[in-house]
Amino acid sequence: MFETRVTKLLGIKYPIIQGGMVHLSRAPLVAAVSNAGGLGRLGRVPGDGGQQGGRPGRQIPGLGQRQG
Repeated sequence: MFETRVTKLLGIKYPIIQGGMVHLSRAPLVAAVSNAGGLGRLGRVPGDGGQQGGRPGRQIPGLGQRQG
């Protein structure tokens, strides 16, 4: 485990924070980053009224399935 102030504060394994990349930060990417020990973030798609990018984490498919 790589331990820094950021990893302690956020409760993550690695100090990797995925940026909100508008059209690319969908649920599968967020789940993959989070499951790998980083901090995944949903991006907002312009014109969706915030609906697609605003789903609570507990509803993201695959979230919580840690990778090797």
